[in-house]
Order: sequence, then structure tokens, then C-alpha cells
Amino acid sequence: MRDRISHAGRNRHRQQAAQVISAMQRGASLHLHYENGRALWRLSTGSFVTAEAAALVAAHRAIVGCDDALFEGMTGQTWRYVEAAS
Repeated sequence: MRDRISHAGRNRHRQQAAQVISAMQRGASLHLHYENGRALWRLSTGSFVTAEAAALVAAHRAIVGCDDALFEGMTGQTWRYVEAAS
């Protein structure tokens, strides 16, 4: 039973990641910010994104970080979709 729940959770995160990437292809950007001591992910459209889906999105080959970390050595806070060079 636990494996089925884990599998359903992974599928849900993959589905959300696909929706986020689709929104990013249309011009949205993914932002990381901190509120009340916790990391929150949100699209520039205002939609929240789970941390698990954001990790999948950030690992996608067409997504690049904008290198805009608050402090040196930290993870950037903005990710954008880039078209592949032909």
C-alpha cells in the first residue's frame, strides 16, 4: 500500500512539474522565496509550486537558473525556460 501511495505522489509531482514547464514555455518564471523561515516556490503567474515539483523543473534541460542568489554561494532564486539552439 505504501508503495502505491509513494507512486501516486511521484506522479502528482511529475504532473505538476509538466504544468509548470508548460507555463514557463509561455513566458512564466519560477521563483524561490522565503517566508516565515521556509522556502516557497511560486510561478510569476502567482501559482504555488511544491518543492518536489520545483526540483524536477529545475533539473529539466531547458530550465536555467538566473544566478540571482541573495547571498554568494546560495541557490539562485529565479529560473526561466530557454529555447534550445537549432
